[in-house]
Amino acid sequence: LSDFKVTFTIDWFNISSASRVGTFKIYNLSADTVNRITGQEFSKVRLIAGYDGIAPEVAASDVGIAREVDADTVGQSDGRNYGLIFSGEIRYSVTGKDSPIDSYVLIQAADTDLAFATSITNQTLAAGYTTEDMFRLLMKDFEAKGATVGRTPVFPPTVFPRGRALFGMTRHLMDNVAAQCGATWQFVDGQLNMLPEGEYMHDAIVLNSATGLIG
Repeated sequence: LSDFKVTFTIDWFNISSASRVGTFKIYNLSADTVNRITGQEFSKVRLIAGYDGIAPEVAASDVGIAREVDADTVGQSDGRNYGLIFSGEIRYSVTGKDSPIDSYVLIQAADTDLAFATSITNQTLAAGYTTEDMFRLLMKDFEAKGATVGRTPVFPPTVFPRGRALFGMTRHLMDNVAAQCGATWQFVDGQLNMLPEGEYMHDAIVLNSATGLIG
């Protein structure tokens, strides 16, 4: 593993018409591991990174060996701090070489790609429906492809006197729900989050010496 290296980019577009895309380049893996990645064994990628606190002394033979971490224990504890950066479904993987001695596997994955790209809605809302009823109905089609509900806005109280037929790509119909709420929506790590304009998922991160900034 002395030549093991990983590079990655995460493209995050603040629009509902595109999902987050991660591109990963993993260098100098064994032939068996390459075959497992490029085959059908894996369907998802999760990127977890951070730091492990004050590391104990290790033997030279252990240098460069990746240690598995539990994604369910992300956050700050015992001097450690790591978290989930990206989770997505694999679109494709290819192999190549940057030099005669450096081979790589390139993987592209997209956040909640199956639900985003393939969900189609063909349903009818009865007279007296609300915007929230429409949202819940559309979510059923997303949930069938593995997505879940995250943050949602306060839905308008309007009751529509006529029924409505819904047919089309679920993501396009969800755009209409968001417009009625004065909000935008996006899949993040498998969850659909819909936030009103001016509202944010997290508070701004303060960078100073008290929060670990050095220099």
